[in-house]
Parts: sequence; structure tokens; C-alpha cells
Amino acid sequence: MYGEYCADCHDGGQGRPGTMQLAARSGAERSILLSRTDLSPEFVISTVRNGLQMMPPFRPTEITDSELVALAQYVVGTNE
Repeated sequence: MYGEYCADCHDGGQGRPGTMQLAARSGAERSILLSRTDLSPEFVISTVRNGLQMMPPFRPTEITDSELVALAQYVVGTNE
């Protein structure tokens, strides 16, 4: 799920708009989503559903609620 919906914008490397935006706003050390240790599942879910700055919202028809919970647990769980 992360690879399908998030990696293109939030993985490391050049040309990743989410990573570039986070680096500009929060610094390079907090720019790669899977390296972050300060995210909660609730924040990930809210951000995906509602969007944030240049990130568009994802509707339940794009990512179901159960898929979104699993995605949030994956993103947060990679650093626990």
C-alpha cells in the first residue's frame, strides 16, 4: 500500500515532492516519511483523508478506511 500511494512523493531521493516539501518545512532529518519517529497513526490518517498543504486528500473510494488504518500502522511501525 505504501509503495502504491506514498512512495513516489515520500521516499528519499531527488524529485520526491512530499520529501522536498517536508525538508523545506521541517529539515532534512524529518523529510523522509518512513524515517520519522514523531508521527502517530491518527495524524497519518487525518493527513491522508484531509490533505495537507500540497498533498491532496484521498477519498474512501481511493483508500478504504481499513486500508488507511493499515497504511498508518505501517508508516508509524517502521520506526517503533
